[in-house]
Amino acid sequence: MTKAMIITVGTGKDRKDIASAICKSIDSHNPDEIIFICSEKSKTETMPHIQCDERLRNKKFSCELTSDKDDLEKIKMESSEIIKKMVKVYGKGGIIVDYTSGTKAMSAGLILAAIENEIACISYISGKRNSEGRVISGGERIISFSPNEIYANKLFFEAINSFNRYQYNLSIDLLKRAVELFQDQKFIEKTNILSRISNAYFLWDRFLLEKTLDVLKGLPDSSLCSEWGIKNKIRRHKEIVYKEVENKFCEERIADLFLNAKRRHEEGKYDDAVARLYRLLEYVAQFRIASKGFYQVKEENKEPDTSKLALNKIPGNLRGKYTETIGLEKSYELLNDLKDPIGIKIFSELRRKDSALKSILVIRNNSILAHGFSPVKEERSEKLFDIIKQNLVEIFSGFDSLLKDADFPHIKI
Repeated sequence: MTKAMIITVGTGKDRKDIASAICKSIDSHNPDEIIFICSEKSKTETMPHIQCDERLRNKKFSCELTSDKDDLEKIKMESSEIIKKMVKVYGKGGIIVDYTSGTKAMSAGLILAAIENEIACISYISGKRNSEGRVISGGERIISFSPNEIYANKLFFEAINSFNRYQYNLSIDLLKRAVELFQDQKFIEKTNILSRISNAYFLWDRFLLEKTLDVLKGLPDSSLCSEWGIKNKIRRHKEIVYKEVENKFCEERIADLFLNAKRRHEEGKYDDAVARLYRLLEYVAQFRIASKGFYQVKEENKEPDTSKLALNKIPGNLRGKYTETIGLEKSYELLNDLKDPIGIKIFSELRRKDSALKSILVIRNNSILAHGFSPVKEERSEKLFDIIKQNLVEIFSGFDSLLKDADFPHIKI
């Protein structure tokens, strides 16, 4: 495997001491190409000693001059540009960074650039030091290390941030990469817990409730969940998902639909959010009609078929008014006729021309995801959420509390 070496060059005590240490490092790593990062002084005074050393014979090398040997930020940026060019040729695994000499800013800048660009090997010269604190010539020792733990932890915290943004698949992918880099047992256990939790919420966010429940029930009792501030949430979510699995028509599913729509809103997917709010309004009607047993029953699973009314079950005076298949507004009209308090409230709202609830139907129908071409704007989506939440809290006792319980967790870091 071919490799490149990037080295900061200082001046040392007499220039020869630094040149000797650098050449020893080059000899040890045996790179195919070397890039020296120099100050004006080290280029003029130290580089001639390096260039005439036998260990540089037949080596391809070049010298890059830093614009300011004491400006950490500039050096980091310049070093990063050099590293990126070398990565295109040698890959991240084929780069060695040596920060033994140079000003403190030069060494620090190169290390920061190496870590930022996930370079596989960082090296420096160590050994016995004299009274001035310098490594004694001839007693140098090459120390090389892989900063994989740093990279892995960086990926882990990126995974947490992705989790908190509801990007659960990305969180899982980042955790896989982290474990590939760092095989420490405790770290593996930590990533495994977060990966399983991410998978649970990835499934739940897609309404795959039975699979969600299986994952939540299989989570080990880990102190990490307490450290992350999500233990009580997960415990409560097992209860909520269980209720949804056991009963398709429950208040927990109403909260679930509302919060799923809210997450789409927070992601900036306003058309998706409003489409879900429309489905929520439809579901509330189905929830009430199913509670009265007015849907036909599916033969295969004995569950209510929300696409077909059981006309023989509704009061005789209403049978001529409704067909087996009814839409959202007609469902609320039926509930109103049945003197259902929730149906009465929402139907009366839908009939008003200036009704805020009615606007949801209009906006949804005009959306590109329904029948129109008008994308939903953020402020419209926000207003609709306020309207729906206000109505749900008024209709269902304790619903505000249920929303807080069912809301997806955010990990504290």
